[in-house]
Amino acid sequence: MRPKDLVRHLRKAYLKARQLCYPPAHQSNAFYRGTSHSVSSVFEDLLARYCYDRIKRIRGIRIIVDPQISFPKSRLRNPSGKRPKLVRPDICIFKDDKAVIFFYLNLDIGQQRNDFYKQARKARILEQKIAGKLAKTKNFHFSISKNIQFIHVIASEANAKREILGKTKKAFKKYGIPLCILISGVGPNDRISDKEFYNKLKINTSTFKYIDSKIKASLK
Repeated sequence: MRPKDLVRHLRKAYLKARQLCYPPAHQSNAFYRGTSHSVSSVFEDLLARYCYDRIKRIRGIRIIVDPQISFPKSRLRNPSGKRPKLVRPDICIFKDDKAVIFFYLNLDIGQQRNDFYKQARKARILEQKIAGKLAKTKNFHFSISKNIQFIHVIASEANAKREILGKTKKAFKKYGIPLCILISGVGPNDRISDKEFYNKLKINTSTFKYIDSKIKASLK
């Protein structure tokens, strides 16, 4: 899968999100969706496929989308302190039964996400807490690499206010968490013609190349 393929499929998912999966034979104004289907899970699958296509020839790799990861042999607990810590990255890449990369995904930052920058500090703290720990997900035991890499990926910056975007980038840089924005100029959910969309679209090829390099470096 190429970057432009990922963007094309993501846009299609947005445009179809308000459609019924099983519409009636004859269109009716009395039967419709009030909210969209989730596009987030489609984005997870697309980026996971993109990553897989770049490392599929490497022995010992495994990619799990949306795993629920626990740490049965550690004292890590959830914020309440009553239950074992549960971590749920959007994508996890493994090499030889060791987790090496956690991807956290967002479709956009949003115009009202004034607190989005706080994700950087939380990611850094979690990264430090789980590094080197034994962990498990369903039917699979593994360890977290001591050099575990968190990467935060945002599909588009189109809906973010400039000041929020700037504050977010500054925070992620401060805490050493890569922030990768895939496209700019337009949002995949913009209700415009395909011609106008692709004319305005800017695919950040350097960002995709950066993701490629981080994955390959983590798998050495």
